[in-house]
Amino acid sequence: MDQPFPLATACFKCWRRVQERNCIVHGYGDAKAKVMFVGEVPESLGANQTGVPWTRTVAGQRLQVLLRALRLRTASDPEHEEPRLVGAYLTYLVRCSTHADSPPTMVETSNCVAYLWRELVLVNPRIIVTVGEAPTRLMCAKLFGHVPGNVESMHAQPLPVDQRILLPMIDLETITKEEAHVFARVLSALLEE
Repeated sequence: MDQPFPLATACFKCWRRVQERNCIVHGYGDAKAKVMFVGEVPESLGANQTGVPWTRTVAGQRLQVLLRALRLRTASDPEHEEPRLVGAYLTYLVRCSTHADSPPTMVETSNCVAYLWRELVLVNPRIIVTVGEAPTRLMCAKLFGHVPGNVESMHAQPLPVDQRILLPMIDLETITKEEAHVFARVLSALLEE
């Protein structure tokens, strides 16, 4: 597996998630990635089973197709459970799922977010893609001190901060083909800069 960093293999901070998780899902991909995708939480029948972010789900298939189109992965099968990523790193705010795929509470997010901050330091990506509302809100609050607008209207709008670019993306469960194409064009142009 392409999990390049030694992060916690055991965590007991969130009792409900500890009881219901199959595994802790840390980041996966290229340790020197140009772009880091940050989702909210692994899905119980996806990454919670494989240990690899965005696998075995519709959202995962959509992301893997996008990664392949942008030449950020080498495997051609979008359902491959351990894709070889080149220039991309996939991670979550919260590392453990629940049986019902319930969204994390604020306490659960705060218990886990230190892993994300550590990965940002270790990978040091130039582009941070926040997938969905919760990651976008959290990252905007961290980098800008506030959310600069409606999250859906921020889709595919590059937000420069220091030497990085924050690029919000609509949730992969609800993204349309048109929205995906717009996002792919914007990210492709940023990767070529």
